[in-house]
Amino acid sequence: MLWLSGRLGGKRRSAMFLLGLLALSSLIPVLVLAGEVQLPPDEPKLAPGRSETAASPSLSSKPQPQPQSPRQPEKNRDRDLRTAEHQHRERGRTSEASQPAAGQAAMTTSSRTDVPARGWLTPAEWELLARAVYAEARGEPLEGQVAVAAVILNRRDDPRFPDRIADIIYQPGAFEAVADGQINLKPDANAYRAVALALKGWDPTNGALYYWNPARTTNRWIWSRPVLRVIGQHWFAR
Repeated sequence: MLWLSGRLGGKRRSAMFLLGLLALSSLIPVLVLAGEVQLPPDEPKLAPGRSETAASPSLSSKPQPQPQSPRQPEKNRDRDLRTAEHQHRERGRTSEASQPAAGQAAMTTSSRTDVPARGWLTPAEWELLARAVYAEARGEPLEGQVAVAAVILNRRDDPRFPDRIADIIYQPGAFEAVADGQINLKPDANAYRAVALALKGWDPTNGALYYWNPARTTNRWIWSRPVLRVIGQHWFAR
């Protein structure tokens, strides 16, 4: 028994030795390959908050656009407004420089073409005629006031009457306003307007030379005149 176990034990050690050699021989190629294989270098770590595109500049060759400041559009708008305002002022200066010449040309043209149909009056005649209209017809409508001015202008153009406004108005017994002193009252804007319209040719009386208020007149001769029109409280006749 001892011999048998000794023989078996020797064989077992030989078998274990052979198995160890075989395992070692199988590990040798693995170690050789491990020495020849080179691992890639460690990739650089990205800084916190940076993107992968920023860490690799070779991925994009175009420069990235810079973000525009929020106040930049306001600055551009203010600059455009200042430019437009400057151009407007320059155009205004040019227009003002050309106005005197244009105004002078307009006055020259007006003085040649805008002659009143009934001719010119001197400032004194204009004032006196407005006083007569105001004194005789200030309660009448505008048409009635123009009619009184037209009668005086019609007398000026008629050879049976004086040819001056003052002589017509102050002719003895011609106008009640001269007798009672109302001719000296200051005329209003409507009286001046009535004179202007009469000078431009408006004659609501159709050429009348006389007028009177039937409720107030005491002259019997005036009733013999043919009546052309009735405007307000006045009758107008030739």
